[in-house]
Amino acid sequence: MRKLGMMAATVLAAGMLAPTLGQAIIYGEPDCGAGGCSHPNVVMLGGMLSGTTGDYYVCSGTLIQKAADYYLFLTAGHCTEHWARRISEGMYSSVGVSFDAEIDSVVLPDGSPYMDQSHFVSGGVPVTHPDFAPDYHAWNLMWDYGIVSVPRAAVDAKWPQAATLPMTKLAFEVGLRLEDLVAATVQPQKNLLFYAVGYGMTELLDKGSNAGGPNAWLSGIGTRRIADQETFTNLRTTLVQTSQNWVHGNNGTCGGDSGGPLFYRTGSGPVEVGVTSSGDAMCRSTQTSSRMDVETAAWFVTCARANPGNVKNCGF
Repeated sequence: MRKLGMMAATVLAAGMLAPTLGQAIIYGEPDCGAGGCSHPNVVMLGGMLSGTTGDYYVCSGTLIQKAADYYLFLTAGHCTEHWARRISEGMYSSVGVSFDAEIDSVVLPDGSPYMDQSHFVSGGVPVTHPDFAPDYHAWNLMWDYGIVSVPRAAVDAKWPQAATLPMTKLAFEVGLRLEDLVAATVQPQKNLLFYAVGYGMTELLDKGSNAGGPNAWLSGIGTRRIADQETFTNLRTTLVQTSQNWVHGNNGTCGGDSGGPLFYRTGSGPVEVGVTSSGDAMCRSTQTSSRMDVETAAWFVTCARANPGNVKNCGF
């Protein structure tokens, strides 16, 4: 599935697949080019290894607060839950964050792949929405929210530009309601467009300026930030579903893209209306994102922003 952490293969798009690599956004376009990057506040997040072996679990995320001593990044709950568990087991020392648009891959001593940790700043603390259910056999997609708090000084030292980046606009902050968007859309509702951004290990490179052959491995760079276009299909109480069917001109998210943003473009810029959560095994049909225009998301983000140095007060 395309959005769990890099480890997840079917139900989670971002990170659950270890050590098998997932895929990145299908038929997407590189986020950065000669004119710069379109979404520089989208980041990669991953567990920082305590030793020389570990499972491969990376996700995407967005910058949502710049406090005096900490940066906060919004991601998926299945990502933060996994990292917290591995930290408690001693496999990871912390969660790392990277603003780099392209990130190299490395091979660990046991032969398994991993991201080059020199691209990351470590020290991040993960917190998961208190209502998230970490049972992947009866997974509660309704509360798939996570946040990572990272010491600001380390981030600013490695990426001075981070201090000047705009924070991601969240739907609940600007009063954008998905019910209103859907109601105002001229039929068919597929005319309502959304855009996902994220990282992954492989992509299909045979569309537009991203041409290069089907399912090409990004062995030279490891992964890079990719953006895509998807169309609206369904709205639920805390979830929004979009189409990834490439036959209909859409793109799709896959492993490594979990936790990344689902944007709606307004006249004043992109607004994050969902967090990439899960999808189909082939990464080409339906994407499910946890909505950012609902009260439970607003409560979680507001709590973390009030406790940037102790985010565990807001979940587990």
